[in-house]
Amino acid sequence: MKLPQLIAHRGANRIFPENTMAAFKAAKLNHVNWIELDVQLSKDGVLFIFHDDNAKRLTSLDREITELNWDEIQTLKILKEEFAKEGVFHIPKLSEYLKWMCENPDIHTNIEIKVAKNATAEYQESLVHALLSMLDEYKVLKDRILLSSFSPFVMEVLACSQREIATHLLVHVDNWEKVTDDVVKEIKALYQRCRCIAIAINNTHLTKARVTWLKAQFSHVLVYGDHILSDNDVMGLIDMNVDSIFIDDVKQRCLIEKPANHNNLVVSFLATGDEITTGDIINTNTPKLAANLYEMGFQTAIHLTADDQHKNIEEALLFLLERSDIVITVGGLGPTEDDKTAESIANVTNCPLEFYAPSWERIYARVSKRFSQVPEINKKQAYFPKGAKVIENALGTADGCYLHIDNKHIFMLPGPPSECFGMYRDIEPMLQSLGAERKHIYHWNLLGASEAHIAKRIEPIAKKYNEALGYRAAYPYLEVKLHSRKEKALLDKLAEEIDQSIEIFTASREKAYASDILKRYLTSGLYQIKLKRDVTKGYVHSQMVLLERMIEKSPKDVRYKIELQTSGMEQFWQDKDAVVDTIGCEIQLVDLCGAHDIPEEIHKAEVKFSNKDSESFLFVYEWLASEINKFITKLR
Repeated sequence: MKLPQLIAHRGANRIFPENTMAAFKAAKLNHVNWIELDVQLSKDGVLFIFHDDNAKRLTSLDREITELNWDEIQTLKILKEEFAKEGVFHIPKLSEYLKWMCENPDIHTNIEIKVAKNATAEYQESLVHALLSMLDEYKVLKDRILLSSFSPFVMEVLACSQREIATHLLVHVDNWEKVTDDVVKEIKALYQRCRCIAIAINNTHLTKARVTWLKAQFSHVLVYGDHILSDNDVMGLIDMNVDSIFIDDVKQRCLIEKPANHNNLVVSFLATGDEITTGDIINTNTPKLAANLYEMGFQTAIHLTADDQHKNIEEALLFLLERSDIVITVGGLGPTEDDKTAESIANVTNCPLEFYAPSWERIYARVSKRFSQVPEINKKQAYFPKGAKVIENALGTADGCYLHIDNKHIFMLPGPPSECFGMYRDIEPMLQSLGAERKHIYHWNLLGASEAHIAKRIEPIAKKYNEALGYRAAYPYLEVKLHSRKEKALLDKLAEEIDQSIEIFTASREKAYASDILKRYLTSGLYQIKLKRDVTKGYVHSQMVLLERMIEKSPKDVRYKIELQTSGMEQFWQDKDAVVDTIGCEIQLVDLCGAHDIPEEIHKAEVKFSNKDSESFLFVYEWLASEINKFITKLR
């Protein structure tokens, strides 16, 4: 039996009263086709659907419901005030539900066999036998029904029946510390005797590590809530990789689906702090986050910065939430008066701040290691908007959080870059689960060509594949970009055609500049550059010296010497009004160990460049680096 990710707990019980036919039908209308319900046995032997032992909560009748005959039960009305306008609701027979299930072949059902704690063995046995007899009448449903119970006696009776109906074991953990090896051994023995396919457990004490451990013991893990699960609870359980979740709000189905517009999930950013708005520091966090998220397939839209004023932070948040699916805030999570991000999010979302004790315990432990006293103001960092999932900060005292509300996703990250990106790595799986489809990304960094010149060459190629190219000029480079979600094999063919068309201009096929790639070669310790003639009158020589000094290596490790001679630039030095000049180079590799056969050919190249005064040196240096890289690559 394939288990679903979500199961409607007692039907769509936020739309219609729990365990009523209206609630079951509403779950189907909301495309949640797995339903959980509770079955009990009336005094005169009729199976009916109801959860509580006592009828008072839902009907106002203060009686044990299994002490009533069906004639009495069927006259009871569900009196939940929030559903009064929706009409009159009654307790259904199980047979009524099974007939409806036969009419709807896409519906699967988890039937919980509900027994009171003081239920006699005789009652439990009668309930199981009555249920199995009825299911024998609906054999067509056998593969769409999953039975469960908290009662070990009920599970043993099911096992003895030898029926080929799937079962799972329900357990409740009040204190995880009491889950000893003996307890696990006992539960596992019952699980195996009853040939269960899964275990269902309450959510309160679960962590990702505990879910992984449970799966190793019991194969599949289903989770029900000790309370009504919020969107953040559900997202947290999905992140823990549980198999199924019992939900009360069927609208939470949207949490596991890729939105219809998943290719265009919009992410925006808010960096807060007076230090940014006054220019004391430059915000480097959100641009780097945007680059990562763009590559993941998100549409990165708006970057805002706000000072440490509630009004400005809240107005910025409202602006971004109106235009974005996901908003990521950075900064403002410290303990002082000017740290206002959490409060502002709480105000904008109407989710008041709540104290989170585990955060305070971590803060207290961390600060007390360095200081004899922990300032009371640090407690401010342990308050988060109600319903938020707290994200631990392993590198500092400022925990972050994730809040899902009104189909918007808000992530709150700390400001120090190491803490910001450390926490980003923790939330990246959550972001991926939201459904953006990763793009295939291709880059070309070109030297010595204009945008118009290159576009004329490659735009017709891109049009054949119905693709659009992007361009960015950042002297001395022209960057060409291809970002697409189409089939990679097809895009590789397009990239190959572009390669052939612009090969003579290509300095690198990645975002890195040629000088960065050359640094990688030199960092290996195998290569050393000797500049024999420098027509830049020292510029290239100085850059090469700086590059060598940045790299720690022993001279004895160097295996190859790269001899470089440059030529040209006559017009540049003789005529300051010259528009164009030429730079050339000769490169040869010398094997210092004499152990390898190195071709004696000399790599020669020449290129024209625009005279941009001192900026021309940037072009010359990057071009020479790219030619050295090409030569090394060819020999390798």
